[in-house]
Amino acid sequence: MRTTLGDIANWIIANRKGKAFPYSYDTIIHQLVEAERTDAILCVIDGDTILGVVCGRWLPGRIYYVDDILTIKSKVVKHMMNYFLEHYPDFTIQGLHRSKRARNFTNIKKLTERL
Repeated sequence: MRTTLGDIANWIIANRKGKAFPYSYDTIIHQLVEAERTDAILCVIDGDTILGVVCGRWLPGRIYYVDDILTIKSKVVKHMMNYFLEHYPDFTIQGLHRSKRARNFTNIKKLTERL
């Protein structure tokens, strides 16, 4: 069975807590469509079970900016980081911490080893 963006949006609504994807269903769908259109979405699925979603955007200077992330199992973020490291080894990851502080990760390999 193929997982649709609607399935992912429903999963996000059912599993979000705190500041993860704090939007309406329609806004989440729009964000997923835009991230998929620019190849800036990563979804971890085990069988038919969604385990995590990252929506981001590509910025000039080989930067992937994380807009939202939601995972429900430990080690899913590490799995995502390994994927990123394998496919985009010389890119930087940026985003906002929950405290709204900007974060810039230039050494993805070191970060992944620490997870």
